[in-house]
This record gives sequence, structure tokens and C-alpha cells, in this order.
Amino acid sequence: MERERKQPANGVTSDMMKELMEMKGRLEAMERKGTAPGKAPALSDPLPVPTEGGKAGEEPPERAKEQEVSRIRVSGNAATATVAQAKQESKPTPYLTAGSMFEAILLNGMDAPTNSVAQKNPMPAVMRIKTEALLPNQYSHDIKECFVLVSGFGILSSERAQLRTETLSCVREGGKTMEAKVDGYVVGEDGRVGARGRLVSKQGQKIAQALTAGVLSGFATALTPTQVPRLDLSTGGNNFISTQRATPQSILETGVAKGFSSSATMVSQFYLELAKEMTPVVEIDAGRKLTVVLIKGVELK
Repeated sequence: MERERKQPANGVTSDMMKELMEMKGRLEAMERKGTAPGKAPALSDPLPVPTEGGKAGEEPPERAKEQEVSRIRVSGNAATATVAQAKQESKPTPYLTAGSMFEAILLNGMDAPTNSVAQKNPMPAVMRIKTEALLPNQYSHDIKECFVLVSGFGILSSERAQLRTETLSCVREGGKTMEAKVDGYVVGEDGRVGARGRLVSKQGQKIAQALTAGVLSGFATALTPTQVPRLDLSTGGNNFISTQRATPQSILETGVAKGFSSSATMVSQFYLELAKEMTPVVEIDAGRKLTVVLIKGVELK
């Protein structure tokens, strides 16, 4: 120390390195003996076994080396596990906020009914995500190739299918799966809510068939024979009113005409009931690229 006060500091000198190497050698020798300097052996430490040609308290070099390697291996694994666990705990869970949007392709088409029953039991479909999720403040999250299950029904006035999201599912690296309930809606290529489709209605055909059956029923009613009162005026007798008697020919004509009229009326009613059941549908083709917008945030666990 007196020499260092007189001379300027030049960093690490050769004398200091020599002393450090000697100290390191003494520490390694103490570790091979199994006892640290100034510390008594622990109860779990192995008892010293005298060996041939050696002193009591010394262990064979092979056993000392084996214990040293084993101790180092256990210590290293524990440290690695601790670091990995700390990194996993510090990593935040991805979260898609409300208003997040991404584009997806409709994998299967649908014929969305327009009746009131379809709103309670909508038609299902599946979409495949093709872009990253766009979050507020120019942030994004990678959910490419994930699947989104949607369901929807048709709107007769706008000729569009209203689609709502149900479930988002992904499989990450290492086989980890993620599935979450999502609440959102689908926007079409024109930027409006819902996907525009083709309105198909087969009610007109059934109504035309019912109209044809009604016309035939009217013709049959008109062809049915009727009895017409007759006034008989005789020169030498009293005036009286008589009716025509039914003949076999008139009975046959009346039966055929009335039967045809009744059956045509029943057929007309059947076609009308069938027309009520055949509600119009909005056809949506597969392969369309639509945009999904989330209404509520979802945490991707």
C-alpha cells in the first residue's frame, strides 16, 4: 500500500495476478478436501475416509471430481429453470381491445334465412384470419391463420346477411392451443355492416300453383248442374210451379264437377301453406374476404 501511494496506479500488476492465482489454487484445494476455510463440515457432508497412501480426511480424486461435477450440474439446471420461470411470469398476456379489427376469408358459404326463427337459431360458418389484428394507437398482434366461428341470418329489406362472431381459436408454437369467446360483427367489402348477398325466394312459384288450383276450382263450380224452377201455364188448368227431375246424366256431371272443385280448393290451400314455409334466403358464397370488428375486448390465454 505504501508503494502504491508513492507510485501512480497502473491497473493490475503482475504481482497482483500472481497472488490471485495462488489464492485460487488454495481455494480449489480446500474444495477438493470438502471443507471451506474457517467452516466446520456439515452433518450432510460425507465422512473422511482414509485411503492407501493418503491421509485421513482426504477423498480419492475421482470421487471429489464426481461430486464437483454433480454439484455444478444441479446448480446450473436450477438457475436455468429459475430464469425461464421469471421470464414466463414477466411476459404479458396478449389482449385484443374493443374496436380491434382484422380481415378473414369465409371458408364456407351459407343460405341465411330471413324469417324470425333464424334470428334465434342463426346459420353457422367458419372464417380464416389472413392479417394481423389492428389495435388502437397503431399497435398490432399476430393472429394469422387462426379460425373464427361466426353465425348469422338474412335481412329481407337490405338483402344482406348479418354475421356475429362466436369463438376464436389458435394453435401456437409447441402445440399450445388458445380458445376464447369473442363478441364482434362482420363488415362487408363495401364497408357496411353485414355481407351483401343474393336474395332468393321460391314463394312465387307456389303462389302461382295455388292460383292455378283456385281457377280450376272456379271452373268446376261453374260446370256443376243446378235445378231451375219452371212455370207451367196450361190453358185449361191451374198455374203451378214445378222443378226439373234429376237424371242419371245430371247426377254424374254434378258429382264430377263438385269433386273436382273441392280437390282444387284443397290443393290451393296446400300451396299457400307451402309458400308460407318457404321463406326467402340470402345466399353468401364461400371465399369472400370480410372484416371482423370486436365489440368487447378479449384476453388471449
